[in-house]
Amino acid sequence: MTHYRQLADGLVGNEDESCLTTFLAPDDVFRMANDFREQGKWKATMAEMEGRAYYNWGLASNAERILRDGVAMDPHNEGCPRLLCRLLYEQERWEEAGNVARSFRETTANDMLAELEAISLHNAGKHGEALEPARIATGRPESSQEMHRILAVASYFGPEDFRTTADILQSMPLQDLPERDWELLITSTDRLGDPERALANARAVMALEPAQELVARHVGFVLLKHGAAEDAAHVVRMLRRVHPDETEFAKAVCTLAEMLDLAGFQEASLRCSRAGVSEVPEYQPLRAVLVKKLCEAECWQEALSAINRPGGIVSDLRGIPEALGEICSALGLTEALLDQPESVLDKSDTADILGVGTAIALDRYDSAVQHLAELGAEGMWLSRGGVPFLPVEGRQKALESAAERWIAENANHPGALLVRLFLS
Repeated sequence: MTHYRQLADGLVGNEDESCLTTFLAPDDVFRMANDFREQGKWKATMAEMEGRAYYNWGLASNAERILRDGVAMDPHNEGCPRLLCRLLYEQERWEEAGNVARSFRETTANDMLAELEAISLHNAGKHGEALEPARIATGRPESSQEMHRILAVASYFGPEDFRTTADILQSMPLQDLPERDWELLITSTDRLGDPERALANARAVMALEPAQELVARHVGFVLLKHGAAEDAAHVVRMLRRVHPDETEFAKAVCTLAEMLDLAGFQEASLRCSRAGVSEVPEYQPLRAVLVKKLCEAECWQEALSAINRPGGIVSDLRGIPEALGEICSALGLTEALLDQPESVLDKSDTADILGVGTAIALDRYDSAVQHLAELGAEGMWLSRGGVPFLPVEGRQKALESAAERWIAENANHPGALLVRLFLS
């Protein structure tokens, strides 16, 4: 140990100081570092040596503390930030590793840690901040495909440089890209106003059967926006594969249709809803959404058919009474529906209740009460609170007045009890 100390004393302050770790055991390094502290000779190069010894021994927290001290002591020293970045990176503390590397680059104008900085910030989701180091790293002849991919992602989320994103990702085989980057490729080419390229990319991604909901949704968005009518069926089958559960599938279809609506592609949105109902015809909430969209598109006869589907009318009735009122007004069927609902709808309990709701939606309160009484006479039992889809909000007083008039004239009617119950 005495020989090591004599040799170390000769190296301290020289360029070869860091080579002490090559001939000293870690415990000797720790003793040596303490000696240097006592002598006032401890500095950044010594911190690197001590930090590396702790690192090699698996004492990460000790190594981090020493290396941070070294960085603070001499920001221009290369060894401490390099090892500190490596330590933080291995612990998946991505943002901290990226910040250390960035601080070193900005302080010293030395970009030797640019690649590690870019990867760390990318992994941390700080894509915009990864842009500058990624540009530096990809400017080197030995830069990897992964670094170019990181630049593509950073360009998309940073300055919205869709051209760079599209060109880089387009140059790589789709199967070599993470699935989340498929979405960026499709969206960037679409945002560039190149529908043919976007459509080709969307079809290529769909052929690879994406498993992520967000990717499938953007594939569907581009295909429905730019593609042919038959693409709608392919899109919903893709969504069905991603969402085997009917409820989740219906949500995915509705979300995609809403995206298309918000972007101003109402016809594509309607195609999406139609295809969704064709895929799961028995799932009522999706059919109810389709009815509303058909009414918005003034496809009245199709909307009525969607309500009065084969095997019984749609049973998810939220918003349907109002829609049926619009449909009947447009088709001239209002009086027929109010006088005899089964002349417009298949005979069923749901159809009868829907007749009541539609009369309310059309402000035909006397007809609504009359239908209630007829249902009561047939033995149906319901209350206003038990039928939440009936459009009574804002119409309570008018409906109650009509019911009170009817009861005054028909107190002994077999359906009077149901009318009274409905008012309760």
